[in-house]
Amino acid sequence: MDNPFFKTGDIAKLHNVSTDTVRLYDKEGLVKPSLVRENKYRYYTLQEVMNFGNVTMFRELDHSISSIKKRLDFSTIDEVVSLNHNQMSHLSKEIKQLEKKMAYLQTLNEHLHSFLEAPNTIQLIENPFLFICRGMEFSWGKNGISLSSSYEDEGVAELFWTRTSLISRNYHKQPDQTVRTTMYCSNIINSDCEAAEKIKIKRALRYNYVGNPFEHTDYMQEIDQQIDSYCQEQQLTISQEKYEVFLICLLDENHSENCYIHILYPLI
Repeated sequence: MDNPFFKTGDIAKLHNVSTDTVRLYDKEGLVKPSLVRENKYRYYTLQEVMNFGNVTMFRELDHSISSIKKRLDFSTIDEVVSLNHNQMSHLSKEIKQLEKKMAYLQTLNEHLHSFLEAPNTIQLIENPFLFICRGMEFSWGKNGISLSSSYEDEGVAELFWTRTSLISRNYHKQPDQTVRTTMYCSNIINSDCEAAEKIKIKRALRYNYVGNPFEHTDYMQEIDQQIDSYCQEQQLTISQEKYEVFLICLLDENHSENCYIHILYPLI
C-alpha cells in the first residue's frame, strides 16, 4: 500500500490503549477504518488516527461515548467549547463528591482507631459530633421494626449521606427514672439537608465497645456501672441521656461477629 495506513496495533500503541478499545470505537461508530481486509485487519489513515486521538482525549476527560458521538457532528469551535464547559461543571460536582468521600473515610478511620487504641475502655473526649435524622425514628410493633418515615419524606435528598448512614440509639432518662429509647438513622458527617441535625456535645465520656451486643445482652447495664464508677472517681456528672452509634460489624478469626460501637455520655 502506497498510502500511510496504520494498523490496529499501531493505534493502540500510539494512544496507550488496548486493541479491544480500538475495535470498540470502530463498533460504536466513533472512528471507523478506511480499509478492512478479508482477514479482518483494519487499516486507518492519518486523519483517522488524529480523530482517534480526539476520541481518547474526550474519553480520558470522562465524556461518555454518546456525548462524543454528538461531538462528531460539531462543525464549530463554539460547540466544542460549550461541550467542554458542560463537562467542567460535571467534573466540579464529582470533585466535591470525592472530597466528601475522602472526608468520610478520614472521619471513619478516626473513629475506628479508638477501637485499636482503647477497646472496651472509657475515654474523655472533647466536642464529639453526631448527625441524626430526627424525623426518621424506628418503632417496634407486632410485625417487627419499621421506620416512621423515609429520607424523601424528611427532605434528605443527599444519596451519599443516606447510603453511608448508621444506626444510632438515644437513651433518655425520664423524670420517673424510666428510660425512653429512640432509634435513629445517623451519620458521622454532615449533610447539606436541614433534616440532618447535629447533636451538640461539648464534652463526653465515650465507651469504645467491642463485642456482640446481641449475645451479650447485659452489655449496656455493665457499661453504665463502669461509667458511674468512673464519674464518682473523677467527680464528673453525666446528663440524662446517652447515644449509642453502631459503626461496623466484623467477623473475627473464630468467625464470631464483633460489633464496634461508640456509646457517648454527654457531661454536664
